[in-house]
Amino acid sequence: MKKLLLSLLAMMTCFTLSAQIELSGGCFSGTIVLTEDAAPINGKPAFAGSGTYDGYFYALIQIYWDPAPYNEWVVVGDGGAFLYVIAEDTTYPPSSSLAAWSHSGDCPSNAALTVGGASALPVNWLSFNGRAVEKKSVLLEWQTSSEDQNAGFSVQRLVGGNDWETIGYVETLGNGYSVNSYEFKDISPRSGENTYRLRQEDLTGYYSFSSIVNIGFYYLAEGLYAYPNPTVQSFTLQGPTEAGDVTLFSTAGQVLQQHLSYTPGSAISVTELPAGTYFVRFQNKETQLTTRISTTK
Repeated sequence: MKKLLLSLLAMMTCFTLSAQIELSGGCFSGTIVLTEDAAPINGKPAFAGSGTYDGYFYALIQIYWDPAPYNEWVVVGDGGAFLYVIAEDTTYPPSSSLAAWSHSGDCPSNAALTVGGASALPVNWLSFNGRAVEKKSVLLEWQTSSEDQNAGFSVQRLVGGNDWETIGYVETLGNGYSVNSYEFKDISPRSGENTYRLRQEDLTGYYSFSSIVNIGFYYLAEGLYAYPNPTVQSFTLQGPTEAGDVTLFSTAGQVLQQHLSYTPGSAISVTELPAGTYFVRFQNKETQLTTRISTTK
């Protein structure tokens, strides 16, 4: 029977993405980029940037949600002047390709406003990470802070090169401006390093990818034990009753020491090795066993 070694190779990953909105047309000069603020306003994401409108140079421009009784998104100029509004109760300010923004009267130009860019990211990621768990499995976990027209997530694992295979699918827990937590268990990972990503799929057919998670783990056989563990100078192997060859190698697979015809109970010196974690393999004609040893200085 085998026991799972929880790897120290698991990497990453917490990351956040900031949505952006591009404004043009109307009484704006050129294209103005607004970036999502760290904190929402009135329970929904808010955006801010600077640009020129109606002769105001490098003025502060904002988009945020104006709640009841108005229930509308507003484009606000420097000094709080309302420039454009739209009565659409969406997670993010809607693109002008989906709905028309109305001129509010505080901006002299009646020209149509164009709202685009990444104004409605389907998913705002909070985190994506993974870890090896018992029963030869990898547990992947991720969180989103908001979702808009998100259908779900395809879980993908790297096969080789740039080829990915889909190993599962997780449906959205609901669209809106709230935190959703997800998990998926890969019950048949490969021994060694496993690389994962998420393909987020939109209801409109749009898709995007998460960052990548690398999870490495190995299976260790019961019946081979290193003592003391951790150790400073040396250790002995316990379990086997017959002599065999011992190989000490790094977590990357590099052979560091070899001891031929090792007799269980004899001391193996590690004084020349830096502090760290290593794998120890014992092998003879009857068996091959692997365990782990940690050294300290």
